[in-house]
Amino acid sequence: MGKKIGMTQFFSGDKVVPVTAVDLSTWLVTQIKTQERDGYQAIQVGCVKDRYKDATFAEDWIKKPKTYFSFLKEMSLDIPMDSIKVGEMLNFAQLIEAGNKVDVVGTTKGAGFAGVVRRHGFAGGPGSHGGKLGKKPGSSGFFRRQGRIIKGKNSQDIWVFFPK
Repeated sequence: MGKKIGMTQFFSGDKVVPVTAVDLSTWLVTQIKTQERDGYQAIQVGCVKDRYKDATFAEDWIKKPKTYFSFLKEMSLDIPMDSIKVGEMLNFAQLIEAGNKVDVVGTTKGAGFAGVVRRHGFAGGPGSHGGKLGKKPGSSGFFRRQGRIIKGKNSQDIWVFFPK
């Protein structure tokens, strides 16, 4: 329930471990579900829209959630709900400890089997003056005789020099 802001790394002994940095700072508690009232124990949290990040919380936000929140999610918790209040930023450090396993699900940009113009940002051919190239990449290989492309190549600016 966060937004990926980049990648980094840390060292564990003599190994480098890649780490994804996720921003969890804009989640606000919008509702507390209790066992007595709702039949289960959970909290509802909302991700505050960018334009309201610096604004102070008001009761109006809960009445009009589509205006102030981009997402609303519900989380079931096993911790006591005494420390959590409606309108406060959710402190995820309370909920997880170092060494706990976390389920992660992500959404990609979904290019699928797209061509190089969409997938890698190639320019393609000219759009006017009789250009017939369209969205084709043009020449992207240097193996002239074999007519092959290097596996994993995605850019037209790779240069390979062979020593004499």
